[in-house]
Parts: sequence; C-alpha cells; structure tokens
Amino acid sequence: MTTEITEPVTPVEPIDTARPELRDELMRALAAAEDAIGVLQVDMPASVSLNENKGAYTVDLFFPGETTRILEFATAYDVPVYTVPAAPVRDGWSFTEATAHLRDVRVRAWTLTPDEPDTEATVETPLPTAPATEVEEA
Repeated sequence: MTTEITEPVTPVEPIDTARPELRDELMRALAAAEDAIGVLQVDMPASVSLNENKGAYTVDLFFPGETTRILEFATAYDVPVYTVPAAPVRDGWSFTEATAHLRDVRVRAWTLTPDEPDTEATVETPLPTAPATEVEEA
C-alpha cells in the first residue's frame, strides 16, 4: 500500500531561538517555585502560576483560604505579610499575601479570605443591673 501526497507539505516555522535568555529566566522561575514549595511543611499550593512580562518571570503560589500557609512562607523568608481589601474585585473579602525574591525572581504566596464581621458592632452590651441584696429573714 502506498500513500500519495496530493498537496505540498508546508514547512514548519523554526522555533525562535533569538531569545535564549527567556528560557534561562523560565528555568530560574521554575527553580524559585521549587525552592518556595520546598519550605512548606504541610499543605501544598492549590495552584502555581508562572507569568512572563517583558522577559522577566514571576511566580504566584495560591493557597485558598489558608492564611497559615502565607504566614509559614513569610516566616521562612523573613518577609512581611500584607492584608488588603479585595474590593472592588470582591467586596467583603481580603487578599493576604507575602512576597519574597528567590533566585532574583519575585515569588508571591497569596490567598483570598472573607472579612470577619465587625464584632464590636454586632455584640450586644448587657444592661447594667442593680447589685444583688440579701433578704433578711425574720
């Protein structure tokens, strides 16, 4: 059995090798993600995102509702934790995040959590009561 090609084969465009530094940056970002995940003792991130912008990669580690993982990451890399309102993206929620620079790559651990209700406004204050008096029996 023979197969005849009736249409000419279109050559495939060669891979752009003019930017080998981009490959190096991607490999550095992957190594930074591996380092960051390696310090975590319990839960792993639900997602790991690598994003490229103008030849530089960043890494995002997402932990849904797990502020303890953000604190663990921040402690491991001695970086501050920030909590900011998610409005207008999502009213009543806040982003909690910590950012470290590993291998010259920005690595951000983050989560989105619901805001706690204002307990001072919702807790009822008891009314003052008269002091108890003892009744003398005759």
